[in-house]
Amino acid sequence: MISDLHIHSSFSDGSFKPLEIAKMAFEKNIAAISITDHDTVTGLKEAETAAKGYNLFYIKGIELSAYDIFEIHFLGYNFNQDHPLFKETLDELKNYREYRNKKTLENLKNMCGIELLESDIIKTDGECWGSMHIARALVKKGLAKSVQGAFNKYVGRHCPAYVRESRITPKQAIGMIVQSGGKAVLAHPSKIPFNKEFFEKKLAEFADLGLSGIETYYPSHTLSEINYFHLLAKKYNLFETAGSDFHGEPSRGEVLGRPHIDLDLKKILT
Repeated sequence: MISDLHIHSSFSDGSFKPLEIAKMAFEKNIAAISITDHDTVTGLKEAETAAKGYNLFYIKGIELSAYDIFEIHFLGYNFNQDHPLFKETLDELKNYREYRNKKTLENLKNMCGIELLESDIIKTDGECWGSMHIARALVKKGLAKSVQGAFNKYVGRHCPAYVRESRITPKQAIGMIVQSGGKAVLAHPSKIPFNKEFFEKKLAEFADLGLSGIETYYPSHTLSEINYFHLLAKKYNLFETAGSDFHGEPSRGEVLGRPHIDLDLKKILT
């Protein structure tokens, strides 16, 4: 089944509403989607309704930010969002996100001489906003030519206004997904700046914690990286997923449904 299991909507930092995403997926002959908004589930109901409206196979999803030496993201599928641990962890992430947003705006003012007010930022359908929205505001004010340019100069990693994403650990992220009945997947593994030996050591640790899958197929992955992740998936008994990480930002070169991969979804669903 042609699937895109890593998509962001306007309920976090995507540009399009779930209904618009579902329509685009239908037009691209994508059979299955998962809208995996960052650290929030406020758009789940709307996403599921939108997918059903276009007769798409829908998998409930989320993307969680964790920190262990570097930022590490985990995708969660088919969880129970009403589970106490799940709700508690999302509350923790929400509180940290509010701190991070405030600190980023302070950094822009103190380190870059840019005064950006919260009122300057166009909010999303949900309660979740962050660096992407700040980057868009910088573009709107003429302080960057593109969202990617704003990340490269101001709010991206190693830039003056950057504040790291999360305080939860991989153990917490995997735990909240698994204990709520879901499947945890390591997102875009090539973005984690570990050498191969240390990466495999970490992957083995994550598997012991309950990790079920790895996002082998991702737009920026090279063929050699795909082959490497494929071998590790076999070694640690992980299922493999594919996702575009689509936000709808032309400057980021994102295309819904790319890579175009036919997935067996049974392992995610059982």
